[in-house]
This record gives sequence, C-alpha cells and structure tokens, in this order.
Amino acid sequence: MQPFVSTWHLLYLMSTNLSKFDIKICPNVVELAQRGDRSAHENIFQLFSPAVYLLALNTIRHKQVAEDILQNTFVNIINKIHQFRNQCPFGMWLRKITVNQILMHIRKNKTKDNLTESIDNEDNVLDINHSTTKNNHMISTSHQLQIELDLQTLLDKLPLRTRTVLWLKEVEGYTHEEIGFMMGKTASYSKSSVARAYQVLRSRYNANKPDKLHGNQ
Repeated sequence: MQPFVSTWHLLYLMSTNLSKFDIKICPNVVELAQRGDRSAHENIFQLFSPAVYLLALNTIRHKQVAEDILQNTFVNIINKIHQFRNQCPFGMWLRKITVNQILMHIRKNKTKDNLTESIDNEDNVLDINHSTTKNNHMISTSHQLQIELDLQTLLDKLPLRTRTVLWLKEVEGYTHEEIGFMMGKTASYSKSSVARAYQVLRSRYNANKPDKLHGNQ
C-alpha cells in the first residue's frame, strides 16, 4: 500500500487549485450581451458555466443545488450585465455574482448546514489536473486521484459555512475582509472559520487513518 498523503499535502493541493474564473473574453462579446444579443449570452454561458458549477459544487457539495445555483447565477448575469463597467475583469465580476448566489442559498438554509451528498469522481469536483501537473515535484502524479478523493472526503466533514469560507479564502483568493463583508460578518469571523477548518481537517486526518478513511478493514 502506498503511503497516505498528509493533511498538509491536501491543503497544499487546495491552495494550488486556483480559481477557474480567470478567463479572457472578447470585449465585443460583453458589449453584444449588454445589448441583449442571445448568441453572446450563449457564448458567456459556454465559457463560464463550468467555473460557476465547480465553485457551487465544491462549496455546497450537492449536485442538484449546484445546478440550481448555476441556473440562478446566469439569470442574474443576464439581468445585471448592463451594470458591468470594466472596472475589473469580467470573470471576477461574474464570480462575485456566483458567490452571492451561494451565500444566498446558505442564508436560506440555515437548518441544513450539513447538507451534502456523495459526489462521484466523474464529476471532477476539484478539477486538479492543471495544478498537480505543474507541481509534480511536490505531489506525485501517481497519487493525484487518491489525493483528490482524500481531500473530497475531508472537506465533506466540514460544516457548510466553514467549508465555504475556507474555499473562498484558499482557492478563490478572497481576503478575510472581503469574505467577512460578503457574509455580513467581520474579518475575524473569516479568520476564525479558516483556523477552525484547519483544526477539523487535522483532527479528522488523525482520527481516520488510511484504512478507516477509505473504508478498508
């Protein structure tokens, strides 16, 4: 049996799984979309729907909810695209709308904080290929799939809000101040949530040795 990757390898993988919203889009497409051009709307959907879905799925951990967030996000994008003023990259503007939809879902489902479901590997939840290929000197390519499954298993153990804050900080690159503001909290709330997430991941790793984590006896 190959040695089980440590919690720090899992956290490293998450930190290198950079945001998928950094996509270049032709300014003419945005301008046409602002004028109501349906083909431009379709172009934007084709470009950014994978990023929206992955962000929702990696935080909420429920496929049907992620699909609902995807749909609601693009309805909001079409309705608000006239407000885009090129003050930031279009993908970052679109990401903020996605995050707002995710946080709206969380606020509406306070009693369902631990709603998750088993997510098959074929869903490519983490989409790790690009990060581990460039960093194979730190994580062996032969361990990529196992690392992905290990991280998914550990992330499923986190409460919804804690997991969301962790993902927004470590993957999407938001600051504690930005996260606190978006969640109607303070920067200290974000900092404590990330610290608590690290603590839970470490304790879960220590409590679940390789045989237990993978269901082997």
